[in-house]
Amino acid sequence: MSTAHVDLTHDATLTHRDCLAQFIKLGYQRVEMVLEAGDIAVRGAIIDIYPVNQTHPIRIEFELDHIDRLCTFEPQTQLSITALKKTCIKPFTKNTLITTAIQPTSMNTSLISSLSIGDLVVHEHFGIGRFNGLTRLVTASIEGEYVWLQYQENASVYVPLNKLGLLSLYSNQDAPVSLNNLNDRKWAKRTQAAKKATQELVDDIFLVQKIRHLKRGTAFSPDTDLQLDFELQFPHPLTPDQRSAIAEIKSQMESIRPMDHLLCGDVGFGKTEVFLRAAFKAIQDRKQVAILVPTTILADQHYQHIVDRFSGFDCRIAQLSRFSSNDEKRTLISALKSHQIDLVIGTHRLIQKDIQFADLGLIIIDEEQRFGVYHKEKLKSFKHCVDVLSVTATPIPRTLYLALTGTKTISKIESPPLGRQLIKLKLHPFSEQAVLAAIDDELNRKGQVYYVINHIDRLYQTRKFLLKHRPLARIEIIHSQVPKCRLKRIMQQVYRQEIDILLSTTIIENGIDIPTVNTIIIIDAQNFGLSQIHQLKGRVGRRDTQGIAY
Repeated sequence: MSTAHVDLTHDATLTHRDCLAQFIKLGYQRVEMVLEAGDIAVRGAIIDIYPVNQTHPIRIEFELDHIDRLCTFEPQTQLSITALKKTCIKPFTKNTLITTAIQPTSMNTSLISSLSIGDLVVHEHFGIGRFNGLTRLVTASIEGEYVWLQYQENASVYVPLNKLGLLSLYSNQDAPVSLNNLNDRKWAKRTQAAKKATQELVDDIFLVQKIRHLKRGTAFSPDTDLQLDFELQFPHPLTPDQRSAIAEIKSQMESIRPMDHLLCGDVGFGKTEVFLRAAFKAIQDRKQVAILVPTTILADQHYQHIVDRFSGFDCRIAQLSRFSSNDEKRTLISALKSHQIDLVIGTHRLIQKDIQFADLGLIIIDEEQRFGVYHKEKLKSFKHCVDVLSVTATPIPRTLYLALTGTKTISKIESPPLGRQLIKLKLHPFSEQAVLAAIDDELNRKGQVYYVINHIDRLYQTRKFLLKHRPLARIEIIHSQVPKCRLKRIMQQVYRQEIDILLSTTIIENGIDIPTVNTIIIIDAQNFGLSQIHQLKGRVGRRDTQGIAY
């Protein structure tokens, strides 16, 4: 080896660690998957590197303290091309770059780069196994690379790289789960049962849609003077898009055809006021309204806001969620059945079998993207001809497809409220100094901070760190396992600005609207989906104060 370059030879004595250290000294950067010159990736005993002086990346496989195999490979497919006896790796600098970035063409190709030894993987035919890395096998005199999966009783399945479409990452890596056994038919029975249940759901959806298409729904009355009074109490000017959406939804409600409408607008663009006007309109015709939300926190926030917004009007409003006691739930269920409640806000509890409405006229599904097909269709089955209004900032593909094909109608809110500023997005490598600086900046302007870590144990570790460095800060923690009374009390403290920093999982992702919290710090943002990042970013900058997302 030379400090100016690295010479590699098949079967040469060299440890994996020493080789990697040499490449780092030459200026190569660690990445998840090698795609362009200057990249280096590590998977178990394999090092992939894209030398600046080569037209293809190089794969180096180690066996103990020597190089067992050298070869070039295709970055798009990650498949090996040509075995090598030796090669030379020259230093990487920006001005010697001679290749361009290559993007992977397959979702499952990137699966390999995201896997770590021990991760749970689902094989379409064999079920849940454990990823043991990549290995080379010779079958029918042809040598190839395979994904090695381990099952019960130390059984193994080897998946060729051209069959990666059979694999997917198990959704909950932290959950206790048993590996499947290759010698029984449990996985086959589970998949058959899932297919049967899916087909039954499809049949039910088709039947409900057919009935809704053929039957007459409720044609709500035109606006009354009381509706006008209610709308005039809104303290903010409507945007043109809000006015348009309100008019479109009212028109749909006044039609004899059952409404299935999608209200789509960015976070903080005023969707809540739009659907509350629809709710008030339904109540004026003595119909009940159900508002379905994904989290207990959002249910409580909506309840508090709606009680305030409807004050002065004769509307009976209730909440059904984890915050409700058993006695309150029993009383509420009875009141819904006897029409003693006009509007109910609730979580998934609203779609249980014991919930019956006296005369349900409108279902509003807020944060629609958080609910599965089953939950949304279950609500329609309460009353086949009920009007349905789905609300979201990030519609899932199925919902968007239904809107674009005309199965659903759609209204869009694309203009922000007056005075709203775009949220500043700042991308940083993690550092304690950067975190503390972001917190100090927000607290110095008398604001509050959301600090999001989607791992409960790390929340408590982070509180210790913050209390050590910012001992005067008022810090609380919320997540799904916090008792309901404590969770409610903490959120009330945040509203009253009695907490400076709220450490949280993604439980705050949807709909939370606290105008004094204008900085959000999202740790390990690369592990979140685009929709989650967009929703979390939208928790700040809810009024005219500049929101900042780190």
